[in-house]
Amino acid sequence: YILVSKNWEELPQLRLGYGIAIITVIILPWFVTMLTVHGDEFKNHILGAELRDRIVHDTPFSLYYLGVIIRYYLPWSFFFIAALAKQFELTSISPPPIPLKENIFLSLSKKFKVWRSNITKKNNQAFLFCMLWILCPLLLFTLFRIEHSRYMLPVSAPIAIITAHFFSQLIDSSSGFQNKIFKIPFYLSLIFYLLIAMFTVMGIFFLHPRFSAPTGLIVLSVFSIFGSVLLFILYRSKKYFISIIALSIIQIITLTSLSGNSLSFFNRYPMKKFAEHILASPQSAKRIGLYRLGNH
Repeated sequence: YILVSKNWEELPQLRLGYGIAIITVIILPWFVTMLTVHGDEFKNHILGAELRDRIVHDTPFSLYYLGVIIRYYLPWSFFFIAALAKQFELTSISPPPIPLKENIFLSLSKKFKVWRSNITKKNNQAFLFCMLWILCPLLLFTLFRIEHSRYMLPVSAPIAIITAHFFSQLIDSSSGFQNKIFKIPFYLSLIFYLLIAMFTVMGIFFLHPRFSAPTGLIVLSVFSIFGSVLLFILYRSKKYFISIIALSIIQIITLTSLSGNSLSFFNRYPMKKFAEHILASPQSAKRIGLYRLGNH
């Protein structure tokens, strides 16, 4: 952030020494304990599986993490994309007209300089900081080609900050919630919940001939439909702030359902079902088989 914004006066304020000391106090005891308990096995695991194998491997290049950010934060990612569009629109002031005879790369260079001067202004520095907070982990793990979705957890905070600022701008505006910048992600969110309900009902329908319909799936489908209808009514009633709060509550309950009993009926790696079967086994000497997990 300091390199991009060129705010060199903030460099001494970082207190890198204190930061390194705090991190060392937190992390070092764990490494010392594990090395003492497990010895070379732990050392070889850290140097091999956790370091070498994550850098040197044959996984092809992909935009996996871009998809992670979009799908793991649904439906908030709809509003996050809208927030980016709105913010970049505010910071993209056109440069002076450029003669046609000038090179196209020179034209793009001038446009970039104008945009950079706008994005580094004081009122846009918070947005710049959040964007760099997102881009650094995204680019790092994309280049290393390590496909583990949990590595995108650090970007949760800046995504939430940018999205929350977007909502606050709409609340301060007289017609912000009636603009397509909010309508499009809002109706996409309704479609998202209706799709959850539809696929859940389809799952119940296909499971019913062999199994009794799980209560969790029935509740999830009913709640998804009820949540979509409630959000639509609140929006049409112009209770915008309440609709955002309701969306948050619906999302929490839906994610709790999908991350608990419901997901194991659809996920191709049903870890929860395997765990329940292992725990329910009466055998005293259990032999547990391992299987390769996916990157989700």
